[in-house]
Amino acid sequence: MAFLNKLGDFAKNVGDKTSDMVSVNKLNLKINEQNKKMKEAKERLGDYYWKMYQQNPWSDAQTDAEFNIIQEAEDEIKNLLSQISAIKKGEDTK
Repeated sequence: MAFLNKLGDFAKNVGDKTSDMVSVNKLNLKINEQNKKMKEAKERLGDYYWKMYQQNPWSDAQTDAEFNIIQEAEDEIKNLLSQISAIKKGEDTK
């Protein structure tokens, strides 16, 4: 009988731990959903301010460096797209 009691206790502990893991996973999923919402909102904000800056540049030491990085990346993308276009047309890119 003691063996069956121990087996029952073991099964209950496993069930409790499984339930806890499911609860933690659900909470982690909700945290990830909120992080995703924040990331998307920050991207929209960044896009908004980048468009505003392009239309009417302003100077701010903290943002200037970031805006310069964005501008340099956009310029490099244009250059790379030109190279891709040239390759597709069979032009020599070297």
